[in-house]
Amino acid sequence: MALWKLSMIGNGSGLSRSMAKTSWYMIQGKTMYIFDFPYSNIPFFVSSKAKKILESVDKMRIFLTHMHEDHIGGIVNFGFLNKFTLKKDLKVFVPTALAIKMMNYVMLLGGEPEEIGLQDGDVYQDDDVQIFPRAVAHVGNLDCFEYYYLNFEKDF
Repeated sequence: MALWKLSMIGNGSGLSRSMAKTSWYMIQGKTMYIFDFPYSNIPFFVSSKAKKILESVDKMRIFLTHMHEDHIGGIVNFGFLNKFTLKKDLKVFVPTALAIKMMNYVMLLGGEPEEIGLQDGDVYQDDDVQIFPRAVAHVGNLDCFEYYYLNFEKDF
């Protein structure tokens, strides 16, 4: 089974980047998959390094694990960056219970709220990729996910 290469984008706390890695991305074909979006991701997406990467993708799929600022703090700014500059096919996915709370953000990003909710046991399918959300305990009454993925081209 081949593994995808995950690359760190940013961190979301006062700790050093090496200690507080909260956002990662991977690219499959013409799609960039991003897991969590703290505010510290924004400098990456306006950098010259990202320009070449972004030229190679048409779609961006962001999967949020939970509603802490160090995991979602940059999502609205990125939505505007995408809407007016990058112009990629962007979708953001969150645990279903958070979809209602995220509705205003999703509308700002130009998305449809009914498309973003995922539940434990769902499967997100995009081309040869499947992503599985799984509910995990992180903080008391906060819905949280971790994600698993399969790439049929590489994994089978």
